[in-house]
Amino acid sequence: MPENARLEPLEERHFQNIYRWVNDPDLRMQIGTVRPISQAENAEYQRSAAQDRHRIHLAVVDAHDGRHVGMIGLNNIDFVYRRADIWLYVGDATARRRHIGRSAASQLLDYAFGTLGLHRVRAEVFAFNEAALRFFAALGMKEEGRQREAAFKLGRFWDVVAFAILDREWFERRDLEAPRLPHVALEPLADEVIRANREFHARLAGEYFQSQPYGSAENRGRVRAILEEMAGHAGGGRLLDVGCGTGFVLDLAHDLFRELHGVDICPEMIARVTPRQNVRVCLAPVEHLPFGNGCFDAVTAYGVLHHIYDLTVALREIRRVLRRGGLFYADESPNLDFRENARRHRAAGTLGSLGGKEIISVTEDVRRYGERHGLEPAIVERAMFQDKIRGGLAVEALEAALANAGFVGIAVTPRWFAGQGTILRTQGAEAVARTEQYLRDVLPLSRGLFKYLVVRAVAGN
Repeated sequence: MPENARLEPLEERHFQNIYRWVNDPDLRMQIGTVRPISQAENAEYQRSAAQDRHRIHLAVVDAHDGRHVGMIGLNNIDFVYRRADIWLYVGDATARRRHIGRSAASQLLDYAFGTLGLHRVRAEVFAFNEAALRFFAALGMKEEGRQREAAFKLGRFWDVVAFAILDREWFERRDLEAPRLPHVALEPLADEVIRANREFHARLAGEYFQSQPYGSAENRGRVRAILEEMAGHAGGGRLLDVGCGTGFVLDLAHDLFRELHGVDICPEMIARVTPRQNVRVCLAPVEHLPFGNGCFDAVTAYGVLHHIYDLTVALREIRRVLRRGGLFYADESPNLDFRENARRHRAAGTLGSLGGKEIISVTEDVRRYGERHGLEPAIVERAMFQDKIRGGLAVEALEAALANAGFVGIAVTPRWFAGQGTILRTQGAEAVARTEQYLRDVLPLSRGLFKYLVVRAVAGN
């Protein structure tokens, strides 16, 4: 059945409606705000919510005419005890009694349980709000108790009624199978690598995109062009992004593919993926993807390969879910040749004026992550296993692993030469292009000057 509501990421264009609604005396009495607020206060609150990993605020849009009609969200998200509080309101009076609130709440509960992996979602309602009491009961939420005379409204104290629903109750109600993060039988060190990655990325989730260099306009344009080419080959079909993180690839590709899926092992990361109608994300390790054979036209892995313990297992699983002739693209993979050069020159103290910053960036990042995010060095090293413990990814080893996994048309090419950022800032894009072309002309002699590797491959028979 088509949904009456659509959930959209909160943007500044929504702020004026929110300001008007929360200052409506009748609505304010229902939702719990105690005084009128200014436009500045409203804007500051909404912006702070967008930066808080323990809150998700979304705009409710009428699916039929695209009007912004209300708000919905999760507060107090606890990824340890896997619980959160749900709230919503339909501020546009003309949109009420059309099941828009029910549609919005159902979609958010699907997301809370099916994507974030929460176990319990709670709601609190003033006892005088009979419509809200009926609403949450109709969603299948169970009344768990009352806080006696806990709210002062309408000149007297009222009970606050607590409702809650568990994941298994919701999935049974929706006739869905409860998703789970599969346990994969791996050797002990592999389990340690997975645990380290969960902790590492949970600590970075709040500022992950801002802290990574790949968010630049130049890089976004480069990756977008690759995704456009892949979409053309795939006929705009289905894309899977493994290790999707906060949604870098999903954001760039959402309008290029008919259906997109993302998987990650870190709930705090996928909680920040922008909700879209054609995007689905779930908890799963790349070693055990929860999809059938050959069901994707394209698979991407941006900045992922060096976080994986056993590339052979991961690449075989990626090949399994790709249809024959489907495309695989990986990027931002640490180049072993560059790492070896960097470590050698760092030890000798021969940094150089142009490439010194690049050398320091790859030899000091364990310490830098530890100091900034309070991470033990061993956690950082295991999280970036192929880089920090194995030393980086070798072109020949990657080519062999891809071939053994069943890929053909394999191309592993280097990217981002030492000093490229400095040349771009001081001399411009044309100077970068000339330098890069020269370095590519003299490959493989220059391979140790490139920081990353890009992988392109086709799923064979």
